[in-house]
Amino acid sequence: MNQISLLYNYIKELGEADPYVSTITKNASSELLQDKVTIFPLLNIFISNVTYNSPQTKLFTLEISCFNKRDVNKTYVNDKFYGNDNELDNMNETEACLSRIWLNSYRNFQSNNILAQEAPTLEPVLEGTTALVDGWVMTVNIEVPNTVMNICND
Repeated sequence: MNQISLLYNYIKELGEADPYVSTITKNASSELLQDKVTIFPLLNIFISNVTYNSPQTKLFTLEISCFNKRDVNKTYVNDKFYGNDNELDNMNETEACLSRIWLNSYRNFQSNNILAQEAPTLEPVLEGTTALVDGWVMTVNIEVPNTVMNICND
């Protein structure tokens, strides 16, 4: 069984079902965030690490990112808290998208014999100066059975 493909495809399906997401990528580079033809909001899926916890299990570190393009208001606003852009809206909406994906996947993991860390971490991405995108990167550890080889096999 190819667990990497299964994880990518499963998260992709959750992203396709989310009303907020327009584009889904895997292993995206920073150039994609700056590409003028990318349709935002963007969901990116990346398996950053695999650890063999034991002969029976593998631990995947999965990074799911959600970004939206920052819009800057051309009219000057003298509000130092909110500024002239939609940064706060982007942060709210992208966090809510990742929350929906996490909760839906967490509910379904147990029925698929997958153990997920109960407390994923989210780190903000504020690229208002270079790529003009805002969002979050959610990191979660997912433990799956090692179905490739059994320790009892020769």
